[in-house]
Amino acid sequence: MDDLYICINAANAAIKGVSDLDVSKFPSEKVKNDLIAEARCFRGFINLQLMWLFSHWFDNAESPYGILYRDQLSDLSNLMIDRSSVGDSYQYIIDDFEYAEQNLHDYTSAKYMSKQFAQVMHAKLLLVRGWEGDYAKALELVNNVISTAPSIFKMEPNITKLYEDAWDSNEVLFARYLGQGDLTWDLYNYEYTYSKGLYDSEFRDIPNEWIEKDERHDYTFGEAGGGENWQAEIINENVLTKLYHRGAANGPNDKYCTYVFRYAELYLMKAELLARTNPSDIQGALKPLNDMRAQYTTPVMSPITGITTHEQLMDAIFKEYVVTLLMENETPWFASVRFKKDGKTWLEVLKPDVNISTNKYCWPIPYAEIIAHTNKIEQNPGLE
Repeated sequence: MDDLYICINAANAAIKGVSDLDVSKFPSEKVKNDLIAEARCFRGFINLQLMWLFSHWFDNAESPYGILYRDQLSDLSNLMIDRSSVGDSYQYIIDDFEYAEQNLHDYTSAKYMSKQFAQVMHAKLLLVRGWEGDYAKALELVNNVISTAPSIFKMEPNITKLYEDAWDSNEVLFARYLGQGDLTWDLYNYEYTYSKGLYDSEFRDIPNEWIEKDERHDYTFGEAGGGENWQAEIINENVLTKLYHRGAANGPNDKYCTYVFRYAELYLMKAELLARTNPSDIQGALKPLNDMRAQYTTPVMSPITGITTHEQLMDAIFKEYVVTLLMENETPWFASVRFKKDGKTWLEVLKPDVNISTNKYCWPIPYAEIIAHTNKIEQNPGLE
């Protein structure tokens, strides 16, 4: 949480600094607004991470368990703030994204915020939230990105090249960029732990079968060296090589990357949003999945067929979320609590031995944050 608020404070500093400067200091008013929009897009994105990690993002608007929202530079006079309601928290984030949608420049690189990134994160917020009207608005945003985004933002047909290029791939809308080839032990350890340990986890037979039978499996899984004390001669099997690459980090060419959003997810979101807003059109909602799969040349992928019911369609969309975006970002997790199978969430189906309650859909507010406030911050229910 501390790191997220450091980011928010930096964004607030940029917003205030640029806003306070006279427009004559900039080449144009548009340039000034673009800089403010970039900072606001970043602030909205970080606040959304706070929302998803530490608040009751799944509650109704009146719930008091929103985020600690900060839109001013932090100092001793304004540190003690109350939690916002869930409804207000969402609106603060949406306001930042909408400002960015209106004022931010178009996509040029995954290293920077863009108008399209604001649009897709706004759509993703609405898709996860799922209040009345959210799906229709999210579909409008997704369709707008697909139809108006610069042609440079597009699918990469060679999946090996996609992950080798990482943040330099034109399929990637925004990614964790290390900069100047810097590589830290923390990042290496993150990728190593999750990609090597994937098959050591409690995954059940269902997702394992999906992953192993998918045409992309041999391009995203494999063997890689290193790990234990950086000994490259140690070979690990069943490594998620799309993240872990060749093994122990060897410098900037390894491009260890967290994929916040890439073009393929647009197809997945569109399929789900069509299925939810027009459930009778089975083939219409299936089309984006097959359009995505048809983009690949390495490997060539077969279309999804045999879908005749809405339940089969929703299962196919969830499966594609898991297999396409496995371990890249938060999307498969949210899909697992949004999609249902036989009256249960897919999370319950995949983790039948775990007692799962909605209170555990978020983390507790860190104890240090609670005791640092003279005004009382109420802990998330069930996580006291």
